[in-house]
Amino acid sequence: MLQSKKRITSVTLVLALLLGAFWTCPTAAAADDAFPSNALIIIGDKIITNSMTLDDVIDMFGEPKIMTDSLFGGKTCTFYGDNYSDYLYIDTNDRNKIVIYGSIADDFRMKTIEAGQASPNSYYVQSKMDRYNGTQDVVCGALDINYYAGGIDRTAYTNLFTQNICAANKNMIPHSVAMFNAATELYGYNTPVVYDEDVYDRVLQLAENGNNPHNYAQNNNRSAYERFTSYGSGSWILHPMVFASRATGYTFPESKNLAAFVNYKVNTSTYYYCGSVSAELFVNTEHPVALTAEEQVKLQNAMERYQASVNTWNGEADYYDVEPSVRELPIEPGVIKDAKIDGAIGFINSIRAGAGLKDLTRNDDLVEGAQAKAAYTRYLGYAGISNNNPHTPPQAEGISDEFYQKTGIGSSENLFIGNVLSSISNAIDDGYGDPIYCGHRRNLIDPYATQIGLGSVENQSAHKFYRGQSDDIDFVCWPSKGITPSGAVGNTAQWTIWAYNGYIFNNDTYVTIRLLNKDNAAWTITRNDNNNRTKFNRTAISFYNENLALTAGYVYEVTLHNVTKTDTLEVTDYTYRAAIANLYSGAEEAPPELTLDQSELNITEGEAAKLHGSLDPNGSSKYTVEWTSSDPTVATVSPCGMVTAKKSGTAVITAVCGTEEKQCVVTVTANVLMGDADGDGNVNINDATLLQKYIAHYNIVSEITLENADTNDDGLIDIRDVTEIQRYLIGLRQSLG
Repeated sequence: MLQSKKRITSVTLVLALLLGAFWTCPTAAAADDAFPSNALIIIGDKIITNSMTLDDVIDMFGEPKIMTDSLFGGKTCTFYGDNYSDYLYIDTNDRNKIVIYGSIADDFRMKTIEAGQASPNSYYVQSKMDRYNGTQDVVCGALDINYYAGGIDRTAYTNLFTQNICAANKNMIPHSVAMFNAATELYGYNTPVVYDEDVYDRVLQLAENGNNPHNYAQNNNRSAYERFTSYGSGSWILHPMVFASRATGYTFPESKNLAAFVNYKVNTSTYYYCGSVSAELFVNTEHPVALTAEEQVKLQNAMERYQASVNTWNGEADYYDVEPSVRELPIEPGVIKDAKIDGAIGFINSIRAGAGLKDLTRNDDLVEGAQAKAAYTRYLGYAGISNNNPHTPPQAEGISDEFYQKTGIGSSENLFIGNVLSSISNAIDDGYGDPIYCGHRRNLIDPYATQIGLGSVENQSAHKFYRGQSDDIDFVCWPSKGITPSGAVGNTAQWTIWAYNGYIFNNDTYVTIRLLNKDNAAWTITRNDNNNRTKFNRTAISFYNENLALTAGYVYEVTLHNVTKTDTLEVTDYTYRAAIANLYSGAEEAPPELTLDQSELNITEGEAAKLHGSLDPNGSSKYTVEWTSSDPTVATVSPCGMVTAKKSGTAVITAVCGTEEKQCVVTVTANVLMGDADGDGNVNINDATLLQKYIAHYNIVSEITLENADTNDDGLIDIRDVTEIQRYLIGLRQSLG
């Protein structure tokens, strides 16, 4: 008996969908009362009606630009012409009828909605530019259902989608990318995204485990490689318009423009993620960089202060000794627990230690003054008293001279949002309030500052400082010249460099930055950069670049070119290193447990099968699975575990996550197409003729594939096999073998 036979079948799988609608029809009135009663959508002069099939649409629009399998049992198609004109998206069912239809074209019309119409409906693509200009949103695109094609049940569809979420997403993503890019071009944004199969396979792997690229980037300190517009729960049936609706009003830089649109499931709920990434989010091309002896000392000093500050802060549960009261006179500023003040001061001192700066000491007068200033600032707001200069507010009626003078003590001051601890992170980041010059940050890492006091009332904080110490500091920078704590601010930040010790910047000064962890990763910053976040003056440089990530382990080499030393007038270059480090010395999070759904897999040459590597706890957002094949000539494996059989043989597929490793033995058998006697991959009359010659003892053994010849599966090769091929060709047999 011949083995390993691939049977030819014409069985059609029919998708059974329960009756019911999955969203409410829009209610806007049609602009054209003469809209044909049987029309679904009009694009230009092309009218698509409810009775049309996919073949009819192809006759009208030409071959689709993209066609994939639809969960409705038919095909999902995207049509468009030059510059995305005549844009049409449809889903068909197993009867070749249109089930879903939609468009991004700038001239589409439906019975209830059309391009350019003002509409508040959230499930339409809307122009964010109009919102930014203060005018009403307008419709850029819409999707709807063809109720004439039969009932559609949202729950049944979603269940089908999530049963094989990788395949379903992969069928959808080309259409989503096309629709997104059409919206960006047609409506003037021109920020297209690109589909990269390898990257998208890694996104699918996250989706399989109930995760998305934003969580993965955040938890791995790699936010510089990800740009998201939104994510949330799916409101109705999963389709490309969910992603295309985020196409207007966003910019995707070329450094991270690989589409990462995906639907994923957590427990029983379905979610979507819309964004783009860089390949570097998943593929680490970096190498470690050792700290210098000086950096190691700074790191140790910073870690000791940080750990002590955490212990001090956590040693006291309550925040206040005396609760403040600031809504009316008399003001009670309140008293914050010593542990909270001291813990916050320890935190800023850990940052200063990493930069090689001296500690700030607590001054109780400054603490009392900071608390009074925070309370008074809150009171002025409640009383509706104008406070145009918060650092020197007016003395309101009923405020004593003693209290008012207390609010003004200190040689410098920060007013920022947060409690005494969070306000330090906020002020170091200085992302609002003084986002370019970062004066709040400068006060906290001022080399001449000696003493500090902190206060806060209802999330309004005050930092008070006394200055006086001298220090042999050339430049104070952020990220610091030395050690910068990862997590102290966001994953990116405004960079600042302040000159001290007789250094100044001149008209020829510029900055070069190298990320030592990566080859050929370098940036140049000049005063002529066309960027409103780049500022140069005589003693300060400030700039921002989203690619300069504050990721633990990164070490940057920064060179200040053409700086002047005023005592000698020498123009020179100055180079320093900025190392990003984790100050927390706690145990590393253990990687999740990895489970492989199959340990053995039998597959036929040319076919593909999915392996699923699940991570427990489910939805682990920090880890991914790496897949390898022991013999890619036999079987390859994609980043989402899709195994493709190449030739007969055996290969071992290995899945690795952290220290966890699981394997699946894949056995590939030859692809036997019954009836294909000449081995050309087709069954036709030539195969019957060749088989007749063989039976008649013509010397053609070298031309015939004998393993494909036993078409009736009786263990013999004779005239009955020829007859079976002939019957199959005229439709009297559905399969051979």
